Amino acid sequence: MALPINAVPAGGFGLEAQRLQNALLKQRLENQYYGPSMESDINNKNAMTKGQNIQNEYMPEKMKLANQYQGLQNQFYAPNMQSEINNRNALTNKYNTMTPLEAQELKIKNQFAPQREQSNIEAQKAMANYRNNGGPGMGVGQKQIAGFQQQLKTEHPDWTPQQVNQAASAYLVGDNQLQDGTQLPPLSGIGQSYADQITKQGTTAPILTSNIKANQAEAELQVLNDYAQKGLEPYGDTYLNMSPQQIKDSFKKDDASQQRLGKFVASQALQYEAAQNRIKLANGQPGVTSTEELMRISGQMVNTKFPELSYKARKEAARYLDEALREGLKARQSVKIGAASTRGSPAVPKANKNMEHLSDEELMQIIQAGS
Repeated sequence: MALPINAVPAGGFGLEAQRLQNALLKQRLENQYYGPSMESDINNKNAMTKGQNIQNEYMPEKMKLANQYQGLQNQFYAPNMQSEINNRNALTNKYNTMTPLEAQELKIKNQFAPQREQSNIEAQKAMANYRNNGGPGMGVGQKQIAGFQQQLKTEHPDWTPQQVNQAASAYLVGDNQLQDGTQLPPLSGIGQSYADQITKQGTTAPILTSNIKANQAEAELQVLNDYAQKGLEPYGDTYLNMSPQQIKDSFKKDDASQQRLGKFVASQALQYEAAQNRIKLANGQPGVTSTEELMRISGQMVNTKFPELSYKARKEAARYLDEALREGLKARQSVKIGAASTRGSPAVPKANKNMEHLSDEELMQIIQAGS
């Protein structure tokens, strides 16, 4: 039953009147909910009492079961302990009475236990790295990079994870050393294949093809230019773009002069191949007119006069030209798709002075490939 609340006189008494009004409102609300609150509290206590009564009802049975379980444990404790003792004794006896083969097997297992544990650790690390990189959800590029790093780790087990990561980055951007200056070895065939695939993922086919052709031209140019300059050197000083020494040698018959003439003839032909590679290096398309024009304005051609030209000189010219083209082909084939070769000059193999002559069919294939 709510208690009567006297009304506040009209006009109030300012803050004091407001405080009194709030206090009376609070008291009215407390009186209003006192009955339901007490009823709820009584119901809760009755429920707890009922639960405790049920627990007390079954407590003797619970204690009885617990005593029975403890009794069973006590009953079988001694037999169980005796069984464990017997098992340990039997195992000890087995170790003491091992056959030679069993002892050898255990010895081998113990011998390779450290390697086995290390292998398990490495496998767990690899799996963790695989999951950290996305696991089954990795994209094609991520899988290729992870495979590339794993291949480097397989080939160089002494590298730390940091070195493997640095090496992978260096190979992919065309560098040949780590951050601390350590020189990197050339990529293996499998490693190069990974690098090629990753490089192809990061560019378009036209750009990749253009870069490869330019780098092939650069590699081949170094070889052809080296051969050409060696053949031109004896007749490099000219008058009216003609070499007096060349004309004199054409009248001679000795081996030295005929070899010089043969190399010179071949070098004149190599200048054409070198000019075409220079145009490719500038990302151009070498045609007959542009090639001949570049040869003319670069001052690399010498006007030749051959009052006489021996078969010996012609044979030397063919041999020297074949050798130069073969070495140029090797240099061109050394350029791969990967960044390590498309962004830097590959090592140019030195000429082999004792190479055998190519067949006519092989020579035509080389010339066609070079053009």
